[in-house]
Amino acid sequence: MVEKTKKDGMECAPKVTLVKQDKKTHLGSEYFYELGTCSMPIPDAILKSFEALPTDPYIKGLVKYRKRRYRTALYEKGRFHWEEGERFEFKQSKILNTYVGDIDRVYDGIFPHVCDFLAQWLEISVLPHLESKNYLIGAHQLRVIATGGRTGLPAPEGFHQDGFDYVCIISIQRVNVRGGKTILKKKKNDRHTLFEGYLKPREFLLLDDRSLFHYKGDVQQIDQTADGLRDVFVVTFQHPKII
Repeated sequence: MVEKTKKDGMECAPKVTLVKQDKKTHLGSEYFYELGTCSMPIPDAILKSFEALPTDPYIKGLVKYRKRRYRTALYEKGRFHWEEGERFEFKQSKILNTYVGDIDRVYDGIFPHVCDFLAQWLEISVLPHLESKNYLIGAHQLRVIATGGRTGLPAPEGFHQDGFDYVCIISIQRVNVRGGKTILKKKKNDRHTLFEGYLKPREFLLLDDRSLFHYKGDVQQIDQTADGLRDVFVVTFQHPKII
């Protein structure tokens, strides 16, 4: 059920505004991405859920600057079927992820009420722009922290592809941070960029992961006496394999 907002005493459905769109003919062609914003409210319970994220145990070094939860789902015929369980495995090849590739990573699951919120958001803002009604979905809830004068690294692997059909980055909040620019390129070593920008809260970036390389820059504290926080969801979409 889609949460509605109130304006002048009347209920109104959340709206999506496309800020920027760039695609060659259609989805799945040369390249595709969309930057948009969604008016759907972000409840306090969702913001607080980021406080309960466990530290990502696969981050290298002494400074653990990333927290994470993960859960998978099947989106079939317009409905989300979230996988049940407490912990979920995520694995990428070393070719795709030179930082932690070929490792069986296991993460605590995203809370059910957060999954419900995320499903509503995707149904409103993202899924109408995709060509299929059936996807295998991977949802990552992430917090990157800049603390003690040290930067937080959203993408320590550099420019990369994740190995899916589409990827969507949803910005939830930025607190006491600068930096964290999102960049898209057609080729990994291109000097030319297709998109550069800082995702504001409620903005989302949907991209064709098969044809674009993406990167998120480091984040730094503004006020050195408090932690800097960047909270996002990263959602992957893969067409189910036909056996």
